[in-house]
Amino acid sequence: MSYYFVMVGHEDNPIFELEYSRVHHISTLDKQSAMQKKDDQLHLHQFTAHASLDIIDENKWTSNNLYFKSLDRFNEYYISAFVTPSQIRFVMLHQDRNDDGIKNLFHDVFELYTKLSLNPFYTPGTKINFQSFLQRVNTLCKKYL
Repeated sequence: MSYYFVMVGHEDNPIFELEYSRVHHISTLDKQSAMQKKDDQLHLHQFTAHASLDIIDENKWTSNNLYFKSLDRFNEYYISAFVTPSQIRFVMLHQDRNDDGIKNLFHDVFELYTKLSLNPFYTPGTKINFQSFLQRVNTLCKKYL
């Protein structure tokens, strides 16, 4: 199963993105074609996540919930979202319906982002380039997905 997670800022700019897959090995015979396919798939995931922002914005004003499970579906991917109180949007493209795991992941990543926002070396709403943040989100993905 593969997952694509992106945090989107106020100006629809990606703050953080991560592709996570439970299968981590690629055969050496098809490495070049696999890299090209992965790059094409990344662009498709980015496009799909960005297109879902309109649906997320419509739903955030009509609901009191922060978590929106399976808002939309594109090909084999479900789209789930979480909107923080500061209007940062977390978008997850996923193939299986693991609603509880994704909800827990969103809450824990929100806690990490809140702690990061208190860091004087980070300006909220800008791209996150901290290796420790990436490692913690990867650990949470392993835990919940």
